[in-house]
Amino acid sequence: MPRGKLLGGSSGINYLMYVRGSKGDYNGWDEVGNKGWGWDGIAPYFNKHQCLDDMGDRHPDPQFMPFAARDKHHGADGPIHTSFNDYYEPFEHDFCTAAYESGDHMGFYNSLAAVNRSTEHGRRSYAATGYLQPNQSRKNLKVLTEAMVSNIVLDGNTANGVSFKHNGKSHEVRATKEVILSAGVIQSPQILELSGIGDPEVLKAAGVECKVENKRIGANFQDHVLGGVMYSLKDGVQSLETLANADYAKAQQELYEKSGKGPYGSAGMTMGFVSYAALVDKATLEQTIKEIREHSVAKTDFEKATEEVIIKQLSDPTFANIQTFCIGAGLDVSKGSDQTEFFSPPTEGKGRVSLLVCLEHPLSRGSVHITSSDPTAHPRIDVGYLKHPVDAKILAAGMKWMDKIAQRPILAKSLGDRILPPQNASMDTEEERIKYVRNHISTQYHIIGTCAMGDAIDERLRVKGVNNLRVIDASTFPGHVSENIMATTYAVGEKGADLVREDDGRYLRKVDSPQN
Repeated sequence: MPRGKLLGGSSGINYLMYVRGSKGDYNGWDEVGNKGWGWDGIAPYFNKHQCLDDMGDRHPDPQFMPFAARDKHHGADGPIHTSFNDYYEPFEHDFCTAAYESGDHMGFYNSLAAVNRSTEHGRRSYAATGYLQPNQSRKNLKVLTEAMVSNIVLDGNTANGVSFKHNGKSHEVRATKEVILSAGVIQSPQILELSGIGDPEVLKAAGVECKVENKRIGANFQDHVLGGVMYSLKDGVQSLETLANADYAKAQQELYEKSGKGPYGSAGMTMGFVSYAALVDKATLEQTIKEIREHSVAKTDFEKATEEVIIKQLSDPTFANIQTFCIGAGLDVSKGSDQTEFFSPPTEGKGRVSLLVCLEHPLSRGSVHITSSDPTAHPRIDVGYLKHPVDAKILAAGMKWMDKIAQRPILAKSLGDRILPPQNASMDTEEERIKYVRNHISTQYHIIGTCAMGDAIDERLRVKGVNNLRVIDASTFPGHVSENIMATTYAVGEKGADLVREDDGRYLRKVDSPQN
């Protein structure tokens, strides 16, 4: 599982997609006990962190690059710049048109991306450029790179510092107010467990003394599971893979260096959302819900509550359960553990396109736990993909829908043979589609939930059982969201900062205050 080992973390290496979840995602967080985290509670923080750059020239199809209700729903002066691509291929618009023709969708468009098109045209906008660089001169900020945290220092059940190693030496820094842990979905539970906070059985097996029992640390791991199909493109149809041509690549590099435009300055992806309830008939939906309960993997009250939220969402024909993508490159979803094979080089002169489907609200759960007291030892990650059989069933329904879209004439005119699954492989039955899905899935790198609100931590992001210790990162998401998680991670960070200020008392300000 790749991690962003640089200033700005994984926001410096991700695919740049800027998408927000559905209102129902965040209202679901509220329903499982996290008051204040429903849509009304988190929505202002999306606007706060965002700066939507106006590129001037817009696509003539307003559905392809939607600017609707810009003043109400988008930020204009936040630290993270977002913009639409200035590069796209005609077949990407054809994909959206084909999807609209199907009628079963929640919108298809060329996605916003975290790309700066106002002050640094065509450059990635991420946590380091948006939050760190403008504040580097502050006297109360000290950033230490290449330092590894060993553990949080506890005095009984109160956090009062952090131990770490730097340049081969051990150090300890004390906190006068509280310790804030933002190490991410993998490292945040790892650091807590190394500190003796977690499930006593997990800690004992790793050789760590249990100081504060919290059995939900490291549990509730969730990820968006990615599946899909790959086609060759007909001769003469350009894609991102045309960059394999030296002359074309040189011309695009020169264009980018001159103007910041072209494929090197854009995040190449078109996307959209569909509802499972809109893809199947009533009897199939009822059978699916029955199977969810029959094969439930939920054991705790929290897990049962989140499962009921997913059932409610799955039953709603207006709720986005499946995300789809059109990427002008070959992406083998069975090779996600190796980036060199995941995006493999194209055959000379032959382009490919990947039509992908993603399970947005998995019923399956995994975990992240230490197996050693050594901070340099990687924790064990159990991704838990498709543990619940209904997850594969929902993905298979998405595959069937995508096959229908690929056959629409407006898109089919650009497509050659199907590469994955092979052209001669039957995908006619649900059984065949499920079998394919089970052998051709990948992470979408949207991992969440290992220090979940309402479970391991409370709604103010405080670790249960520990004083003066908070977690603020994507590990706090109690359930998954219909989006690439970057936007919500920034929103959680912004709201978390306000919670810290509120609890401190000296810096209480409203998010919508003119002075904020």
